[in-house]
Amino acid sequence: MQITAERKRRAQLLQAGEHDSSPEPPPCERHFANDFALFFPEGLFAVITLLAAPFWALNQLSLGHYGAGLGLAAASAVGLALAVIAWRHQNKWLLYAGVLVVVSGSYLAMSLLGTPQ
Repeated sequence: MQITAERKRRAQLLQAGEHDSSPEPPPCERHFANDFALFFPEGLFAVITLLAAPFWALNQLSLGHYGAGLGLAAASAVGLALAVIAWRHQNKWLLYAGVLVVVSGSYLAMSLLGTPQ
């Protein structure tokens, strides 16, 4: 909304024959804040998933399921590394990739290296 109000103000100044001396913000600044703000609900899910996986790995290791526990720990480490990179670059797609790595790695660790019956 603020962007459209700014454009209307600039259009009125141009119609009046005046020039606005304030520089126009770059396109990435105009849309990035709104794009990252809409990301909160799935970001919350991602953080919960990424933080729960290491504790699940520790639980598997404490139960003696070493293959599954180490597989979960590896998937958690890669997922958390992607989450840190996503936070630094403010890129939600890297965070989604981190969640995908944790979820798919957890599935593979539990199915291939699974818990003995």
